[in-house]
Amino acid sequence: MATIILFAPLIGALICGFGWRVIGEKAAQWTATGFLFLAAFLSWIIFLTFDGETQQVQILRWIESGTLTTDWAILEGEPEKVGATVHFVSSGIDDGGVVFQGRPRLEAADHPNRAYEKVVRLGVEMMSAAIRVIGQGELHACPEPARGRLYRERDFTYRTQRRLWRQWRRIMATYEADREQRDAPIDASLINSFTRWKNQAERDGDRSAGGETNGPF
Repeated sequence: MATIILFAPLIGALICGFGWRVIGEKAAQWTATGFLFLAAFLSWIIFLTFDGETQQVQILRWIESGTLTTDWAILEGEPEKVGATVHFVSSGIDDGGVVFQGRPRLEAADHPNRAYEKVVRLGVEMMSAAIRVIGQGELHACPEPARGRLYRERDFTYRTQRRLWRQWRRIMATYEADREQRDAPIDASLINSFTRWKNQAERDGDRSAGGETNGPF
């Protein structure tokens, strides 16, 4: 409904502006006005049923892999399973050799869109590191021992998204109360953990820098 409110006036304006020669000037005016009144009518429905909780309407996601798995993991009360994987492309569904796996740190002060943003940022960072590792000839991709769950976008409806936003703080509060114990087995199961690789790379860099400092120059 919110998406219709946002786009109905725009669609009406486009039909009126570019299609009036085809459907006629009068019909174009009625079409644009009709879309505008539709948006106004639906706006009143949302206004009268508004429960006071701020929500964000997601329109498009420009970078996406494994559609909506971030949201589903949180909805199922498993924020510790939110993460990103960089892997090779294969004939199956996300079953190519794993280059890196990583998890962002989620907080109760975040919201679903911010959680997704953290996953995307982590994924971009891991992809950049993977390209560098491949270029250095140090890549060691590992197969996944088992397949994960398959989520379908059509199952993630407006009501599901609304429930996610409403339950976010409760789910995250439960998770934060036992974060360390819930994170430990997940971190241990990561294939080619990006965090461990990054920490090792930083230690190697520090040792290399120390060696240069102690040199003849």
